[in-house]
Amino acid sequence: MQPDELLTTKEAASFLKVSRQYLEIDRCRHNQTGVAPKVPFLRILGRSIRYRRSDLEKLLEASRVE
Repeated sequence: MQPDELLTTKEAASFLKVSRQYLEIDRCRHNQTGVAPKVPFLRILGRSIRYRRSDLEKLLEASRVE
């Protein structure tokens, strides 16, 4: 798989091991308040939501506790 592969919400949720609803709520919070989403996403042509695999990998790496 390519690092900049674009994932659907369902695929991103599976990759992060969170629910689809978690990602949807994160996006809605961003849309309603303007606060940056915890999980970066792309809105393609106004409707399609996609997540970059490389962004998700960076998020997981930054969240790692040692």
